[in-house]
Amino acid sequence: MNGARRYGFHWASVKGTEQNENRDAGGLYASDAYTFAIIMDASGKGNDASLFNAIWLDALLKQLPEHPPSADRVIGMMQEARQPLRQAKLFQERACFAALLIPHDDHPCTAFVCGDCRVGSQEKGQQEQWQTPVHTLEAALAQAGRSPDRHLVTRVLKACRLATPEVMELSQTGGQAWVLSTDGYWDLRRTREKRPADDCSYLRLSPGGPSQQHGDNFRRAGLYAQWSSD
Repeated sequence: MNGARRYGFHWASVKGTEQNENRDAGGLYASDAYTFAIIMDASGKGNDASLFNAIWLDALLKQLPEHPPSADRVIGMMQEARQPLRQAKLFQERACFAALLIPHDDHPCTAFVCGDCRVGSQEKGQQEQWQTPVHTLEAALAQAGRSPDRHLVTRVLKACRLATPEVMELSQTGGQAWVLSTDGYWDLRRTREKRPADDCSYLRLSPGGPSQQHGDNFRRAGLYAQWSSD
């Protein structure tokens, strides 16, 4: 594709000081026409958060086609990817996620958010600007002057049900990076804690940038990648 924009990625994920395991994970798919990135944060309910993340991400990424799918088709694939979760009987686990479909031209990106993960844009040398809302009780009650625990989310992914993700179009400038973040990371950027209690993860995509990740390989690092075979 002439003039196509390609994206390098940087993945970082750190276990929170109050967590017994890192329950964050990321996924990445790339073809000649687009890049699809997703980040998810499983809750402490149940004992198989890592397996829950791995099964759903693998099932979702394997469905992605060579050419950019519509938003409705992506949501349909997210729904279909719950089938292996049910087969594995992972009914206690649940997760929040944020995903971004980035065309390799000047068409708008499409963001999908469910829960308290976020998508942001970042110009060179500047801090992230978060472009998507969070689905939390705190956000819902903010106008009433009440401040419940920010971890109480109102939309989640479960094996038996997927709350409909919020879909947003985000324009491209051509030079900005995109950042997908769990709540541990975007809250850390706000509070500047030195030792975050919650798992803290982000996936940054930069046009023309290098690709790197923390850890020996994608699976051990919590990042799952699927490349187009065409």
